[in-house]
Amino acid sequence: VIENIYFRSEGSGLVAELQHNLALRASEAIELATNPEKYMHDGVISDLVGKGNHIYEDKMVSYELEQKLLNNSADIPPYSTYSSHMLLDMTSHDFRFTYASDRFNELTEQGIEYKNILEIVSKEMNHSRGEMTEYYLNRL
Repeated sequence: VIENIYFRSEGSGLVAELQHNLALRASEAIELATNPEKYMHDGVISDLVGKGNHIYEDKMVSYELEQKLLNNSADIPPYSTYSSHMLLDMTSHDFRFTYASDRFNELTEQGIEYKNILEIVSKEMNHSRGEMTEYYLNRL
């Protein structure tokens, strides 16, 4: 899916990859892609403001993604253009749903208890409560 979006627009592909890898909302991924030097320091994203002015916990990124961010020369599109690059049956928020499911499965395989998983994934997604993360998990 992300490759397909990169094919349509390099800037939109980067935003989609950020959403998928970091559990960001589209507006947050667009902000990060537009201003990476403001948030990226030695492979860690810091001080990124999310919905409700909640600041995300620091997020480590792979070297590859860090380089894509810092060396990006493509135009980062506004949300309306970005959302038009999605496949017909998806929205940009689907990347967050996928992140929640994939991360839940990963932590379950590690033997972590359900309540703790909700807490971990909730923090990673910048949710204020685990019930919101449960909503994401039940949506898939």
